[in-house]
Amino acid sequence: MPTLPAASEAVVIFGAAGTVIFTDPVLLLSVTDVAVTVAVTTVVDGKGAVYVAAVTTISTFLGCWAVLAYQDAPALTVRSMGDQKFAIKAAQGGIAEVKLGELAQEKAQNEAVRKFGQRMVEEHTKTNHRLKEAALKEKISLPKEMDKKDQATYDALAKLSGAEFDNAYVRDMVQDHQDDIAEFGTEARTGQREEIKTFAAETLPTLKEHLKAAKDMRVAIMKPAVTSDSKTPNKATAKQSGTR
Repeated sequence: MPTLPAASEAVVIFGAAGTVIFTDPVLLLSVTDVAVTVAVTTVVDGKGAVYVAAVTTISTFLGCWAVLAYQDAPALTVRSMGDQKFAIKAAQGGIAEVKLGELAQEKAQNEAVRKFGQRMVEEHTKTNHRLKEAALKEKISLPKEMDKKDQATYDALAKLSGAEFDNAYVRDMVQDHQDDIAEFGTEARTGQREEIKTFAAETLPTLKEHLKAAKDMRVAIMKPAVTSDSKTPNKATAKQSGTR
């Protein structure tokens, strides 16, 4: 069995960041950034031959992997926070859609607007339920009220009635669904939490249908009302067309 060298033959220096440096009259060896200290023995025999025996409890690769995993963790957490923020905003928006739909059924003058409001109540209630299920699986707590911006919109619309309400409500629905489609599209493409990402992707087609319906409704209420006079052809013109 080889004997350990004298103190003058080998010196072990422990550096920063887990660096272990071995100096010897014949050998200089440096081992850097391993997770667990590497045990190295430098032996000098009577003929001056150098033997190095190394025993490691963990590989350098594993140590590097641990460092990289630690560095990636904060970035992943930040991206996951984006899913939580989206879910919270989507919940608030969904609540607002239902409340505004109920208001439209109460205050709208145009039948198409009232029916659209009813559709918003029914379909966004279902969407809100699916979001709650997804958030529960991802352990995300959702709000139970709309945000201040939507509350201000609700309060303003509640003061209107008739055609004035119809125009303002439809204008809000077009803008709101355009914004929703952009946000849901981003979450569907870049989301990190699978349940929330899937919810966004599956809800997107419904939001696009709502936007199309809101735009069609906007065109319909902007058309001038058809009067009985416009339905009746001009008698003089009719006679002229039949006289030769």
